[in-house]
Amino acid sequence: MSKSKIIKAPAIESEVCFVELPDIVAVCRELAAASEEDLIVGSTDQDQEETENAQEEKEASIDPEAVARQLLADAQQQTEELLAAARQEAELMIAEAERRREQVEQELATARQEAAAECERLKQEAYDRGYQEGLAAGNQAGETAWAEKITAAEDSLLEAKAEALNLINQGEEERTARIRGSEQEILKLVIDIAEKVIKTELNGEPKKWLRMIEDSAKRLAGATEVTISIAQEDEAFLIQHLREIRSQFTESPRIQINTDLNLQPGDFQVHSNLGEVDARVQQQLAKIFQALKAEGN
Repeated sequence: MSKSKIIKAPAIESEVCFVELPDIVAVCRELAAASEEDLIVGSTDQDQEETENAQEEKEASIDPEAVARQLLADAQQQTEELLAAARQEAELMIAEAERRREQVEQELATARQEAAAECERLKQEAYDRGYQEGLAAGNQAGETAWAEKITAAEDSLLEAKAEALNLINQGEEERTARIRGSEQEILKLVIDIAEKVIKTELNGEPKKWLRMIEDSAKRLAGATEVTISIAQEDEAFLIQHLREIRSQFTESPRIQINTDLNLQPGDFQVHSNLGEVDARVQQQLAKIFQALKAEGN
């Protein structure tokens, strides 16, 4: 059998200790303040995130091409209004010429009646004298006078018709020239305004310009060799976001960036073995201008 051992515990001295406890009320206030601060910080972060999302949605909703299309649509509406006003003016001129023609014809008819009456008067006067010779002379004189008046009236009618026709032709030429000149000036003005608006948008918010390059890259997604030509002012920004552009390609091509002194800020061209995209603002607007000009002609 094993012997049991008795282990004696060491002697413990009884001693009173005092522990300083924190103020419960103060601790509660600190915890409440910290919770409120966390709520404020969380709310501020959430508001800031919502503001950034709203700003991004606003940026995405503004399309420079849509702005240009709206401006061009307004220009086309102004041109149509000018055309309608010019057509109305031409119709008024034609109506005035027709009124003058009718007036001349009425004057001619009156002149013929007066000439016939004068001829009859001369005949009657010669007859009343009772002289055969006088009657014959009267007949001859009356016929001559009547023929002269008829001829003069016909000449006046021809001159009036020629003048009216000339007036109509001149008015039509002036109207056409004025309309074409107005169309050209309006289109040029709108194109200039659209170019300035688009460049201002792209310069002020370069992310829109970057999205345009990304869209161009998507069109050439399968390309294996890509060269992007840009203005020198846009080079640094493009290099910073080159990875985003590269992600639009499916074949991981080698991308070369080329700065072209002939390009304006906001312009770019993408060349590849599958094709190219020319996104120069002025050239794009020039194509629109020529298309609208052709429609106007």
